[in-house]
Amino acid sequence: MARVFGINIPRRLNRKLAVILGCMLVVFVFLRLVDNSIDNDEEWYKHPEAFFKEPPCDHDEYTQKLFEELTEKMSQMLDKLEITYFLCYGSLWGALKFQKTLPWDRNIDMCVIYHQLAAIDETKLYQAFKQADLNYYYNSRRGKYVVSYKTVSAEITVFEKIGTHVERIGWEKRIFPHLYLKYQNFPYQLVDRELTRIKFNNLNVPVPHQEYEIQKYFYPDNWWKEVKPRGCI
Repeated sequence: MARVFGINIPRRLNRKLAVILGCMLVVFVFLRLVDNSIDNDEEWYKHPEAFFKEPPCDHDEYTQKLFEELTEKMSQMLDKLEITYFLCYGSLWGALKFQKTLPWDRNIDMCVIYHQLAAIDETKLYQAFKQADLNYYYNSRRGKYVVSYKTVSAEITVFEKIGTHVERIGWEKRIFPHLYLKYQNFPYQLVDRELTRIKFNNLNVPVPHQEYEIQKYFYPDNWWKEVKPRGCI
């Protein structure tokens, strides 16, 4: 006999109870993962009220200066490593509309292709970040590098070329591919060959071909809209 909450329960029923509780825990974790899916992670400005109690409507001069420094550090590092990179997500909007980080954006977004990154030794990559005075960690769930510099941050999202199109990597995408079917896939031709550079944070930075075209794949429901956090005019 075993006692659970002061009640005597036969050992056989106790084992069954443990199995049931274990299954409930697995289901709970699964639902939490689905609830915190890529949909919410990368499209934060579709529902900004969920991310900010008091969303920033504009960066102060110091923050903008740090974004400029971070852009330069990341660009120089990736150029030195000979990794093709390009602005994406909110930073692409910022470059095309304002030539800088969106006034209400929370970080810098750059994207790279996996086969080039995979050719870089992990030690060499670590040293490159260190020499640039950048802290980073790899988010294996999302398939991206999260970079921090003083009080600002950036994300380097990794995409994998599969045939004629490009997909996100990361273990979440492997386990829950349905979360990525509508978003995060685009034709490889948009980032193939030499990329055009445009002004972003006082630097000329590579962008995908055809300007807004890639945003149609990242934000198919509202790529043509300028969505600001609630309270920002």
